Amino acid sequence: MAWPKKVSSGRFRLTRMIRSISNSHYLQSITNRAFHGIKRRDLIEIVSLLLFSKVVVFASALDAVKSGNFLYIMSIRWDSNFFQQIAQYGYPSNTNSGTYAFSPLFPSLIALLHYVTGSYWVAALVLTNVLSFIFVLLMLRFFGFEAAVLASMFPTFVLFTTVPYADILTMIFLLLSFVLLLRKMHLFSGALFGLAIFNSYNLVYTIPAFILYILLQRKSQASVSKKLANLAVFLVPLIITGIGILAFYAVSTGNMFTYLKLESEYWGAEFVSPLTQAAWILNTNGQGWFTNQGWTVLGVRLYPAYWLIRNTLFQLFYIIGAVLLIKTKVSLNSPQNEPSASPSVGRGSDANLLFCIFSFLVIVPLFFIDGTPSVSIPRLLLPAFPIFLAYSDRISRKKLLDVYVFASLVITIWVTLSFMEAFFA
Repeated sequence: MAWPKKVSSGRFRLTRMIRSISNSHYLQSITNRAFHGIKRRDLIEIVSLLLFSKVVVFASALDAVKSGNFLYIMSIRWDSNFFQQIAQYGYPSNTNSGTYAFSPLFPSLIALLHYVTGSYWVAALVLTNVLSFIFVLLMLRFFGFEAAVLASMFPTFVLFTTVPYADILTMIFLLLSFVLLLRKMHLFSGALFGLAIFNSYNLVYTIPAFILYILLQRKSQASVSKKLANLAVFLVPLIITGIGILAFYAVSTGNMFTYLKLESEYWGAEFVSPLTQAAWILNTNGQGWFTNQGWTVLGVRLYPAYWLIRNTLFQLFYIIGAVLLIKTKVSLNSPQNEPSASPSVGRGSDANLLFCIFSFLVIVPLFFIDGTPSVSIPRLLLPAFPIFLAYSDRISRKKLLDVYVFASLVITIWVTLSFMEAFFA
């Protein structure tokens, strides 16, 4: 069937425009700069691994629910449903609703994308998975193949960047903030870290890592006054972010501290000792109701001790990685024809100081909370992804990397089944 003349003319103009853009020197320049120094083989392998890991999640979810509707079911499980409810209906008039514990940033992106997909749950699923590839490519671009593989194949990363959770958006903001800070772009680094905090409020605990890095760089030749000036520039966006968060709660709920109130009253989160946390998880006095639901996975009953052992294993893995960061030679890949990274970004630099302190500030507070967040610890550890730089610095043989990938995929099956049939994190 022939196109009408006007439509045909417009169609070919659009085609020519798209072709000219794709062939433009500007676009090619951006692409070359973005992927400069990345081996095509590494790029193909990391994308293939991530795709396969997601197939493992989808297959496990299908096995758990045994329904052709499994994509929808897995996309509205647990916190995923909160994000989509906010995207579709906004925040409720009841200011005691648990939805107010979630930032509006991720739901806003879901709401925008749903105009393309026509569905909120599809928008959430697509958004999360696209962002996961962006994060992994950024890891590959700036920190190398081994670090990208270790981070992207970790079971909790695989699951919570496949089902619609907001953690991946936070991780992208953090990664870019780290890179820009190491390149001494303090204002833009602070802005991206502010967005990370706006998406995950609990990251406010990690601000001291950035402050200490800016002030205590041993290899920096900047004077004390210059360091203080850099710190002030970095903190400006964070102050704006803090004011914005408080204003959001003040306007929408009438109380600037609604988030803290909900964490305590709705989610049962309190600062406690590690022993008290363990007692809550073990349900010693009946207070740890969440871990005593009688859930089963593959016919195996999940007793309270399971949750404590699971937490301990994940925390131990992250703590070891954070300790190893102390002696890790961190390097930031810098393509040619760009301003070269300063000496403080190269091997044996102070970058490990930033990553080490930051990781500990993510890990340590999780020993001192109870309530529902204490059973979400494996997921709440995700922002401490710099620990994978420490492990990657010590994995030089491909066989070890292959063993890690295989073991991670096996564990991912269990993690996904737990998420679908019970709760994971």
